[in-house]
Amino acid sequence: MGGNFRLISDTAANPVGTGQPLITIAITTNNRSQKAAELINALRPQLDPERNELLIIDSGSDAEHAQALIETAQMPGSNAARVRLVRLDISGSSRARNLALACAHGKWVAFIHDDALISDDWVQALFHAINNVPENCAIIGGPVIPEFDGDTSHLTDAWRILIYPYPSREGDCTLNPMVTGANLMVRRDVAITVGGHDMTLGRHGDLLLSGDERIMVNRIIANGWRLWVFAEMAIRRIIPADRLTLKWAKQRMFWEGVTERREAHLMGNTPGLGRNLWVSLKLAGHFLMSFIPINTARHHLSLAWHEGYIHEWLFPARIPPA
Repeated sequence: MGGNFRLISDTAANPVGTGQPLITIAITTNNRSQKAAELINALRPQLDPERNELLIIDSGSDAEHAQALIETAQMPGSNAARVRLVRLDISGSSRARNLALACAHGKWVAFIHDDALISDDWVQALFHAINNVPENCAIIGGPVIPEFDGDTSHLTDAWRILIYPYPSREGDCTLNPMVTGANLMVRRDVAITVGGHDMTLGRHGDLLLSGDERIMVNRIIANGWRLWVFAEMAIRRIIPADRLTLKWAKQRMFWEGVTERREAHLMGNTPGLGRNLWVSLKLAGHFLMSFIPINTARHHLSLAWHEGYIHEWLFPARIPPA
């Protein structure tokens, strides 16, 4: 897991519920205490101390945000809800998510991004999903519905997938496991068995890697477990205007190229010299096209992806030590 951590606040030191909760809802957050507070306050009325708990992982937030999270976590609940706040001194999405797996009491852990907007019955939808999957299901996903803060007419399909890679189908989606860590529930014991979220992926400071949940999901499926998707679990997310700019999309696509090459290596499919040279030739072609008066988003995003892929081949991104 890496990094020092400590329990900061526990409003359930003497909880009404004495048994093991079925679901731990895990929010990991870094320097977004206001967004996290909005989600926490929306979740509180839905919590049942007999059946679930809320676990907040402060992933190395600055002092001001850390204090705000403490105040939010210690607010008296309306139903004696189990709420715990754990502080991780080093930031990093995969570290924080693995800490949540280690600290959770529930059989299932539901990961949700700190900027999510939920319905009044979202927690109930989690229980409905668990009660309607077969015994061999260990992953349950829900859609992420975007609400854009700006014009989207210029977005390409590849650009849209960068912003909200949410499931487009329901039911058993094991053969098409397109889920996102923004709204993902896993069986805790199974996730721990496969090593949780891969520590060489995910956000780490200025390294905008992703894919830590995808590797975990693929490893779980490789061990014979199934993945299901439920529309009732949908959340909403506000997509800020800066993510609708080509500058943001190019940066994000660069790191997607880095991530995809690293994922292939981690899954035992390390690209050979031929594949690397082929991608290098395509990168050279895109680079030469840059001297032609061409201004399509598709060209720029493809160039950025190939740059990231080759950069990871020649200069692998180094994850900060724990």
